[in-house]
Amino acid sequence: PSTNLIIDAAVLINQHDSIDDLDTSIQLGRKAVSLCLEVHADRDTYLNNLASSLTSRFHHQGKPNDLNEAIPLHEEALTLHPPRHPCRDTTLNNLAVALDTRYRKSHVSEDLNEAIGLYREAIRLRRLDLPQRRVTLHNLSSVICSRFTQTQKNEDVEEDITLCQQSLSALSSLHPDRYFSYMMLQEAYLSRYRILHDPADLSLAVENFRLASGHATQGFPERINAALRWVNLPDASPSLFGPTLKLTEAMLKYVRRMPRALPHDQQSPQSPLRLSSSLYQTFTTHSCTTPCQYSISTFNLPFLTHAN
Repeated sequence: PSTNLIIDAAVLINQHDSIDDLDTSIQLGRKAVSLCLEVHADRDTYLNNLASSLTSRFHHQGKPNDLNEAIPLHEEALTLHPPRHPCRDTTLNNLAVALDTRYRKSHVSEDLNEAIGLYREAIRLRRLDLPQRRVTLHNLSSVICSRFTQTQKNEDVEEDITLCQQSLSALSSLHPDRYFSYMMLQEAYLSRYRILHDPADLSLAVENFRLASGHATQGFPERINAALRWVNLPDASPSLFGPTLKLTEAMLKYVRRMPRALPHDQQSPQSPLRLSSSLYQTFTTHSCTTPCQYSISTFNLPFLTHAN
């Protein structure tokens, strides 16, 4: 019976079609962990599954107790994955994410510092070409930027920049993940600019925006999202942007050309509507607050330059 209960918990753990299913999976997960001996070969899996369900419920309901229960489960799972264990990097990352999540809720600096240490160790264990490394690197970049805004210690941002540059050097020129490295670099430079107000940092942030938004192999929606983020930059430094088409003109050109520019897998009725709506909202938000002497034509995006 106990074996069947463990199997049932494992099956339900990722089937959260409703909050009732999530509650049931947590109840079964707790029972499974209690029945699973410390020496059981799969105890780490049940610990991680229960912790994941508790974290999911926290995201649904925002109850701190769920996260507080999940973190010790991840910690125990980590003790079952000592150095050289093949799953140690994943367990390190899971615990770091849980601590990172709790920090964003409670703003306890100990959680932030511990999450940074765990992310660092996880990255050291992951090869440069692994997709999971990019995710962990993004998480580390985010928490380092958070700590920098508190401590204003330049070494945090320098570490962030170095890690992102190392990631770029390991990727081919057309690798899709270069987009994410560019975006992480712009976040690092922009966070330092907000503290130190060095124009060189803002220029580097802008350059990485350009590289991300124009990266050919990441895909149309991500390039559009990167381009939309440019809208806020002229407010920070209008002198960096030369006169171009007004945003209204660029928006109309964009809407007119977009159906032909969309890749085949993005040509659904919802995609043009959603993206054109985003541009319209951007225009209505910013057209009365800035000169708006900038536009999507400034972004050098392939879908605009080649959509003829």
